[in-house]
Amino acid sequence: MIKVNLDSRCTLSSDEIEKAMAPKKQALWIKDVGVQDLTIDSATNLKKDGSEMVSVDPNWAPVVLTLSNTKGQKISHYLLTPIDGKNDYAFIRPGKTPSRLPFSKFVNFVKSVGADIQDFRKLVGLTDHYFGSCMKTNLIGKTVRANIQYQGLHIRYMGKQEDTGATQYQLFHWNNPYEIREGEVAPILTGYQACENHALGLGIEKSAIQPFPKIAEFERVGMASNVHEVSDESMAELPF
Repeated sequence: MIKVNLDSRCTLSSDEIEKAMAPKKQALWIKDVGVQDLTIDSATNLKKDGSEMVSVDPNWAPVVLTLSNTKGQKISHYLLTPIDGKNDYAFIRPGKTPSRLPFSKFVNFVKSVGADIQDFRKLVGLTDHYFGSCMKTNLIGKTVRANIQYQGLHIRYMGKQEDTGATQYQLFHWNNPYEIREGEVAPILTGYQACENHALGLGIEKSAIQPFPKIAEFERVGMASNVHEVSDESMAELPF
């Protein structure tokens, strides 16, 4: 026998309950590779639990960008942003050689949204300009151009069969068909699942197969009206 608490009341309104029951639309993620124009939808330095993301180098702060293409398909991107000019923008990890790769990636990103950097000594100001209190105005909604590519192992769409229209896929490693052994590459198979099963049969872990491509590099859009010059003379024009 089920004992019910008849005196209890739901705290949600009828409209809120109907909204909660409505099927949620699944986000469509970008799978096409190549250069695409993307709109920046959001940027956050918070985890799902509301706590701040941190970097092993305290002079850098991570953010996650969400961008969408003209089809409404989305892609996320992890970006390290400089918050202190110490170590001349070298990224320091314990036991590792200092790297300026995060610096290079940040520079490419801010150039893609319109920054014309003439004085790298004040680069941290761009972090505040684009990710600070005015982020919604200075960053969200901006258009960037990005080269989207798969990284490592992935299953690539190879088109359709002319006679049946069946979709064809092939296992790739970066930009080349996966080499099973010298002189033999993975076959083109009908259906994504068949290709994935073939990869698993080769001893490849499913977790090693990248389901979606990533942003390999940001490119300069070249919109003169969207350029902010960053030099000693022009710093007064920007809010940092």
